[in-house]
Amino acid sequence: MKNILYISFLNEDIRPGYKKKIHSQAKAFSELGYNSYLLIVNKTGFNLYSFRENSERIKRRIPSKKKRYKEERNVYDELFLFNQFVSVVKEVLSEINIDYVYIRRIVPITPKLLKLLSYIKSKKITVIYEYPTLPWEDEIRRAPNVSLISKFFYFLDSLFYKKLVSKVDIITYMGYYTGNEKKFIKIQNCGNPNDYKCKGKYSKNSNSITMIGVAHVSYIHGFDLLIDALKRYYDEGATQEVNFKIVGTVDSSLGLEEKVKQLNLGEHVFFCGYKVGEELDLLFEEADIGINVLNSFDLKASQKYGITTLKTVEYTFRGLPQVSSAPFAINGCNTDIPEFLYVEKSDKLDIHKIVDFYNHLTINSDQIRQYAINHMSWAKVLERIFLNG
Repeated sequence: MKNILYISFLNEDIRPGYKKKIHSQAKAFSELGYNSYLLIVNKTGFNLYSFRENSERIKRRIPSKKKRYKEERNVYDELFLFNQFVSVVKEVLSEINIDYVYIRRIVPITPKLLKLLSYIKSKKITVIYEYPTLPWEDEIRRAPNVSLISKFFYFLDSLFYKKLVSKVDIITYMGYYTGNEKKFIKIQNCGNPNDYKCKGKYSKNSNSITMIGVAHVSYIHGFDLLIDALKRYYDEGATQEVNFKIVGTVDSSLGLEEKVKQLNLGEHVFFCGYKVGEELDLLFEEADIGINVLNSFDLKASQKYGITTLKTVEYTFRGLPQVSSAPFAINGCNTDIPEFLYVEKSDKLDIHKIVDFYNHLTINSDQIRQYAINHMSWAKVLERIFLNG
C-alpha cells in the first residue's frame, strides 16, 4: 500500500472551515486505498495525523521551538515557524516511506519553499500542489483595501510562480485555467457526509424566512448587498418576515454592523459570531436558506464556469437551498438544480425573488443532502489525480 503525506501551513485551530476541508481530503486518500498522513500547523506547533480505514488519530505532536511574538498572524512569527515547518517535513519524510506529497498552497512562494520542493523531488516523491483559487492573482487584484504586506506577497508569488510550477508534478486547482499544461487537473470543493448534520424537515407554516451566511466574512461574500436589499424589501412593503443571520468573524473594514445600525435593521440582521459544533448545528436547524458568494471576484468567469465553494458543499450536505451570484458547478460544468437560486451580481438584489424561490421549492432537505452524497464526495473527485497523473 502506498503512502501519501498531505502538508498544510494553515493553522487548523483558527480556521475551522479550512480544517474540515483539509481533514476530509486526507480521509479521502485513505478511502482510496492509501496510507494517508497529514502534517498541519496548530497553536502550539504542529500535528502529524494518521488516517487508516476512515479512522483519524494524532500520530505525533511537535511543539514550536519559539514562543510567538504576537498571538495574531504576523510575518515575524510565520517566518520562524516556516523554517521549523520545513525541518519537520524533512523529518517525517525520513521516518515514513512517502510516495506522494500533497501540498495545499503556501503563501507566499519563497526560495525556502522552492528548496523544499526540490528536496522532496530528490527523494523520487511525486509532488501534488493545490491552488484553492485559480487564477490566484484575482484574490488580491480585485480585493479592496489591500495591505502592504499582501502586495509584497503578491510580488513574491508573481516572481516565483513559474518556478514553482516547474518543480511540481501535478497542480490541482479550483476555478479556471486557460493554459495547456497537462499537469493542471481541475477539482472542486467537496466534503464528507459524516462531517455535516442534515437539518430536519422544512416547515413552511411560519410567516418568516431565515437566511444564514456562515463564513470568515470578506468582500467577496457580498453581505452588504444583501443588507441593502433587506432595507429596500422592508421599505417597499414586506410580504413575509425575512431575517439574516451572519455566523463567523467579519472583516471590520466592511462596516457591516454599522450599516445595520444606520439602516435600522437590528431586528432582522443578527451577528452570531463564530460558532462550531452543536451551536452551529442549531443555527442551521433554524435556517431556511443558505447565502453563498454574492460578490464573485471574476463575475464573467464564474458565470461561465460556475463555482463550488466550501459553503456550497456545507449547505448542500446540510440540506439547505441556497442563493449565489454564480451558477452551481459540478466538475467545472454549470448544473441546473432546483435548490440553487442564481441571482446576478447587482446592487439591486431583490429579496422578493428569494422569498418566491423558497415558497415554490418542491425538494426537501433529505433530497438536497442526497445530491451532495452522489456528486460532492472528496474520494470521487481526488481519484482523478491518480487516474490522470
